Amino acid sequence: MTVNNSITQLTDDDAFCAGADLWVVQSNQNKWWQQIDFKSGFLLSSSLLFQKNNDSSKVHGIVQKTETVPFDFTTPTKHLLLGTTNHFFNKWVLVLDSDIDSALPEIEKISQQLKANGIRFFNISRNDVIETTTRLTASLPEISFVE
Repeated sequence: MTVNNSITQLTDDDAFCAGADLWVVQSNQNKWWQQIDFKSGFLLSSSLLFQKNNDSSKVHGIVQKTETVPFDFTTPTKHLLLGTTNHFFNKWVLVLDSDIDSALPEIEKISQQLKANGIRFFNISRNDVIETTTRLTASLPEISFVE
């Protein structure tokens, strides 16, 4: 069902079909998060549970001896971008740590950097997708969503 020129609502049966390079799902473990996690061999849950190791004492010692400033690799957002071409008919899944409204600038930036040909939102209502994706319709040829 087409909502406007480039926004399409998909049925549950069509949710995992090809069409969009980038899939966006919130990390609140809703129905779609669980299905994507299960069908990907628990890629989402294992990636979110992964804890980055702190710098080892040797690295810390070298940094002190060379008097270099350590680079801070932390990012301001906690979104997780995963390559999923081996699991689905897409290229990436973006797991949001916040709601779609507040993450929209980041989604727009990521989709442009990845040169995504389309984006699919999971667990978003028709009204919310129309309100939040108005800016994206100019830069993406296809936007789809599943409630």
